[in-house]
Amino acid sequence: MNKIVKILVSILFLFSLTACGGGKFKIEGKWKNVGDDTFAQVQSGTVVVFDGEKCAIYSPSDTYAFYEESNQWYLDCTSFLFKDTVKFKVNVIDNDNIELNYGDTTLKLKRVD
Repeated sequence: MNKIVKILVSILFLFSLTACGGGKFKIEGKWKNVGDDTFAQVQSGTVVVFDGEKCAIYSPSDTYAFYEESNQWYLDCTSFLFKDTVKFKVNVIDNDNIELNYGDTTLKLKRVD
């Protein structure tokens, strides 16, 4: 009986982690371009802020969607000025380092806040 209770408690614990997001990666925050590649407004050393709705990669007030699809992260960035959308493939290295890939360009971003 004790073994069954332990198993049930373990299962409930795992379900509670899943319900809370289970540690999913979040892009919100400030990120500095520490690489040599540049894209639009993101030059080497530029800090990009993701506030949950807007960022400044392509133009000063872009909107973005950050999502996971088939175990791959993507960032769709829509220009405020031109209404064009750029789709970056995102390589999450760890919680504080990511790479945004678009064509031959790789932005290496490090979380600064």
